[in-house]
Amino acid sequence: MNAEEKFLGHLKDIHLAFPKLKIILEHATTEAAVNMVKSLGETVGCTITVHHLQLVVDDWAGHPRFFLGTDSAPHPSHKKEGPDSCAGVFTTPLVLPYLATILESFGALDRLRGFACDFGRAFYEVKNEKWVGEVKLVREQWNTPQKYSFGGDGLDGGEKGDVVPFMEDCLHQLK
Repeated sequence: MNAEEKFLGHLKDIHLAFPKLKIILEHATTEAAVNMVKSLGETVGCTITVHHLQLVVDDWAGHPRFFLGTDSAPHPSHKKEGPDSCAGVFTTPLVLPYLATILESFGALDRLRGFACDFGRAFYEVKNEKWVGEVKLVREQWNTPQKYSFGGDGLDGGEKGDVVPFMEDCLHQLK
């Protein structure tokens, strides 16, 4: 789990060699990574996953070059258990409620739209011409499902099985 910090020197070298190149550090997990991205200037951005946000929330603190990167990994349960398990967690169906729950726990719910929608689009210079509406969060108690079942639809080689979502069976207040 310390590969990220070992890479940061290379990130700096790449940026210094190509200062106009837009570079994204994917899925930051450490304060050192956040600080490095901040120090490198406007052409370096960074994604943070929902499941890593709690590790670095104070460090990025709403900075516009840090934005959501889901890294959703719908591996079947049997491939997530054991010594050679697959990395990542399954967040796709519930990423916004997860994000709202985590941000609210830090008193930062007002940063949801920027982090999830605006900062990445601005960094990539994508125009907002086709915006069709808004997402409304509802204060309602609910539990994350214990599993999602799939059956031979091509997911992970077409096999049948279950995917355990991030924060399995966890109580949430926003939906």
